[in-house]
Amino acid sequence: MKNQQQNKIVIPPKIDEVISYLAYSFSSKVLERDDIKQDLYLLYVKTLRKSPKAAKNQPGWFFMKFKWYLLTKYHKEVKRICREWNYGLENNPEKSTIQSRIGYIASSRSDKKK
Repeated sequence: MKNQQQNKIVIPPKIDEVISYLAYSFSSKVLERDDIKQDLYLLYVKTLRKSPKAAKNQPGWFFMKFKWYLLTKYHKEVKRICREWNYGLENNPEKSTIQSRIGYIASSRSDKKK
């Protein structure tokens, strides 16, 4: 109990503002705003635990770190969704009908590599 009280991390208002802005900017049907906020707060805490000197960094440094994290997360999530759809449509006889109904793009970069 005593250790938990000593290790409290206070999030500065500027960092909170950066997290709120990025959560609003990146919220979409793929990523939800509340999940983004939670992930960014966790990333902030992990960064401070890993390197306590990071607390002295400017909010712009955290903005870039968080933005890069969100871009990577968004890209991975889109790739995961595409893989699920491709697997589900792989042997489906109505593949073209389903793809046309949802606006599926037939030629993506991953198809060109094959």
